[in-house]
Amino acid sequence: MKKLFIVAYGGGHINIQLEVARQFSNEGWEVVFLSTPNTTSTLKAIGKYRYYTFKDLLEEESRNYGKLLIDEIHNNHLIDYDESLAYGGVNYKNLVEIYGEERANNLYKSFGRRIFLPINSIKKLLDIEKPDLVSVTLSAARAERAAIIAAKERDIKVMAIEDLFGTACAFSIYDNLHVKNSKTKQLLIDKGVPEERINLISTIQNNFQVPSFHTTINEYIGITYKYVPDYIFCINSYAKKQLVERGIPEEVIYEVGQPSLDKIFENYSNLIDIEKEKMILVTTQPLDSCYDFLELINPVLMELSKENYKVIIRYHPSTNGELERQYFGNYSSNIVISRSENLYELLAKVSLLITQTSTTAIESGIFNTKTLSLALGNDNFISFEEAGIAKSLNNPTKKEVYNTVISLLDTNDSHCYNWGLTYCDGRSSKRIYQVIKETKIEKKEKVD
Repeated sequence: MKKLFIVAYGGGHINIQLEVARQFSNEGWEVVFLSTPNTTSTLKAIGKYRYYTFKDLLEEESRNYGKLLIDEIHNNHLIDYDESLAYGGVNYKNLVEIYGEERANNLYKSFGRRIFLPINSIKKLLDIEKPDLVSVTLSAARAERAAIIAAKERDIKVMAIEDLFGTACAFSIYDNLHVKNSKTKQLLIDKGVPEERINLISTIQNNFQVPSFHTTINEYIGITYKYVPDYIFCINSYAKKQLVERGIPEEVIYEVGQPSLDKIFENYSNLIDIEKEKMILVTTQPLDSCYDFLELINPVLMELSKENYKVIIRYHPSTNGELERQYFGNYSSNIVISRSENLYELLAKVSLLITQTSTTAIESGIFNTKTLSLALGNDNFISFEEAGIAKSLNNPTKKEVYNTVISLLDTNDSHCYNWGLTYCDGRSSKRIYQVIKETKIEKKEKVD
């Protein structure tokens, strides 16, 4: 029996991988997960797959590190305390093993958990499980990026599913960074990044660009991956073009649609094209620009709530919604901050989704729900509009947001922005499996 080993964070990442897991499992593969703290409850509830957590990787030394970090790491009461401790401790121990105690301390102080890269721990799991194939999402950092590196160094095939459009990237100082001025280079060095990993360039190249929320440096930082997955699966031709422009070999890229949408066609097809209600859904992201996002949408939401629109603010699963509650909690009885309702039932019935570079913009397109995506700061790498998914605004003013929202609500045409969903037809996971089947993956025996 062939074995698939999956590493996944929460939100859109685990939703993608669960559809992939189901397809491979149905085809006779054994599926094993490395769960991160915000996915364990999901996998436990499903009860179908064997999985590891970071508690399974905990040793005495990493436990001690975890105790030092727990107050910073454990910020969500829905996540198991001991698992948070293990996640912080194991990841920090990996940093020490790679960079030494002093540099690891500097890196963590500079970047926090975003610098985590548990390569050695994942190698141990790969040595135990000996999978035929590893699966991650391409843009995810930390454990998912570490899984790509670990798999390639163990000569195991790895596939990565691009969750958006091939422009976002995983921050990893194990790979090569590119900056356009010596000041930025020195800032990175001061933060603990090895100087040999930083290349000074005269002009901006077509590399993946590291979002500023990863580094807290509001300057261009590009990245070239040392290891590229053997298979990369993306949503459409726009995403493939972006990946090729950023140096990914065209022969490893396959247009398959978006696996996380497959379950919509199986479980919610009766909700597609139902009559829309007088409701607005807002989904937020755990980005530094989230407050700016809330500021921009505030005037139009206040106006619509007075016109008896119900507004639902749905915060990201990796946060506790405190920022959203602080901002909108006391404004109006028509504005609700909640994650309690089923996302797809909401997307099907709301008149409009407003979001910030989120996979929910793709999901809403399946239900022909009008969507506005805002790209803010220097991190506006994704054009949902060019990708054929949703109306998109880059660094807009409050007035532009207000006028666009009103215009979208007034128009009857929701199809003009979702032409890029051609492959999103409920068969994306099947296409992925077919590619893997046709390549006839053979496990290589390790030779000492």
